[in-house]
Formats: sequence, structure tokens, C-alpha cells
Amino acid sequence: MKSLQLTAFGRPADSVKLAEGDSQPVGPGELRVAVEAAPLNPSDFLLITGNYGLRPELPSAIGQEGVGRVVEVGDGVAASRVGERVVLAGLGTWAEEIVVDQAQAVSVTTDADPLQLAMLAINPVTAYALLHGFGDLKPGDWVLQTGGNSAVSGNVISLARHHGYRTLSVVRRPEAASAVTDLGGDAVVVADDNLAENVRKALDGDQAALLLDPIGGPVTSELATGLRTGGTVVLYGGMSGQPVTLSPQDLIFRRLLLRGFWLGHWRRETPAADQARAFQDLAELVVKGAISAPVEATYPLEAFADAFAHTGRSERSGKILFRP
Repeated sequence: MKSLQLTAFGRPADSVKLAEGDSQPVGPGELRVAVEAAPLNPSDFLLITGNYGLRPELPSAIGQEGVGRVVEVGDGVAASRVGERVVLAGLGTWAEEIVVDQAQAVSVTTDADPLQLAMLAINPVTAYALLHGFGDLKPGDWVLQTGGNSAVSGNVISLARHHGYRTLSVVRRPEAASAVTDLGGDAVVVADDNLAENVRKALDGDQAALLLDPIGGPVTSELATGLRTGGTVVLYGGMSGQPVTLSPQDLIFRRLLLRGFWLGHWRRETPAADQARAFQDLAELVVKGAISAPVEATYPLEAFADAFAHTGRSERSGKILFRP
């Protein structure tokens, strides 16, 4: 059985090795899953370089999401699960197969593209959790977001449209605005010296319920002026490397809330049934075409160095995945 292993924290091409060995036995309550596809994500490379929110004991399996077929079950697991297609979330998906607890493998439809299903467990589920976990959004409500042309932001736009929410996305470059509009974004604003005023004009007298921010820094406080009283700012990344500040007036008189979100906490704290419901809802939206991400290339595990190099290309326009 072939798998990719993290042997040291550092430069990806030097720190990851292709390993080959015997298959792991399947214990009680476990499943053996043949991996069909597993994406390469920025969080994987943060983990490889030692800059993520967890540092596994080395050597470690690697790859944090994917999709596969159940090929063997352990004691206490229904034999009928053999053949199911399941979404995988957790370390170890950059492999030909993975053994997981049955609760960690959520059954999903077989009617959808497996490449799209393989990409559910990080970006789409992050968007799902951001929209469902902070405040009581109602149809017609505005959601503001920075990093408007990112993968998570694209999923926020798709899910918001499905639920009847409106989105205003901030991008750094004018040429990125059309891509957000093509995804279905209701409004797009380019970050400049007049950001707060441009957001106010785009909202046309309305105020937003929620601000989703993967960047941090001064742009957050500027956008917060577009939130209604009691609105929430959710920081789920720190790409700028700068702290988030809100004015005393916003915190005291307008009662704005500042929250943080990490998918790792969501996975640990959300009941398994609720996580399964999220994955199944998202899989059905993949079938309907409401959620999709462009795929630029797929690679076998043996070509991991080429896959890493491709992922780092600045001109890349789609996701890179392993097809074990």
C-alpha cells in the first residue's frame, strides 16, 4: 500500500516521502476505504512546514480530505457499508487506502463527480459552518466577506444564494471582480482608500448581519462599519499577518461581536450527526450543480513533487488533486 508520509517539518519537496508497506488491519468499528481522490490544500502545506494549528508526531500520514469507497469493514460494522462512497476528513488521505473509524466516514451520493466530493471537507464545509454557526441569518440578509475570490468565499457565495442571502465581496484587484460576479456574488468592491464608503454605497442603505474575514488587518475595521447593530465579525484566517481591531464605539454602542473560527475546533466540537448532515447537504448541492470548484490537474501519488510544484504556480486557475 502506497502513501505519502511527512518525515520532517520544512520544505515540502524535502519533507514528504512516498512510502510503501503492508495494509493496516481493520479493527472493530473501523472501515478500510480505497481513496478515489484527495485534494492538495494550503492547510496541508502549512502543516508540512510546521506552521499549522497542530503538529503531528513524525513520521505522519498526511492529506486532510478526500473521497473513497469502502472495501472492508471491521467487527461491529454493517457489511452493507462495503461499496459505499464516503467523504473523508482527517489526516491520511494522501494514500491508496485509509483505515478510519466508521463515524469519520460519511456516506454520500454516488451520483456526483468524485473530484468534487473529494473537496467537500475543508472549503465547502468551512463556508457551511460560517453561515450556519454565527447568528440567525434570514433570506435577504447581507453577508460581507474579504478575500472575495478565494475558494471558501466562492462556496460562501454559492451557499448564500441557495439560502437566499446576499453577498458583498471585497477583492484586491479589479480583474478579480468579474470572477466573483460570475460565481453569483450580488456585489463586489475593490479594496482601495475609499473602501468603507464604497461598501456603504454598494449596500444602498442596508446593513450586513455578518462579516467573514480570512485576512485580518485594517480592512476588517473598515468593513465593520457596514454591519448592523449586533452584527458579527468572524475571523477564520490571518493572511495579512496583522491583528484585527474594532473601535470602542463599535464594540460598546453597536454591540458588534468579534469571533474566531478554526475548522479543527468545529470537527472536534460538532456532534457526528450534525457533521454528517452538513456533508450530505453539501453533496446534494454538488449533484445539483450549486457547488463546484474548477479542477486544473490530477496526479498519482508517485508524482507528488510535480503536484507540489503545480500547486505553487501563481497562474493556476483550479485545484490540484491526487488520484491514488
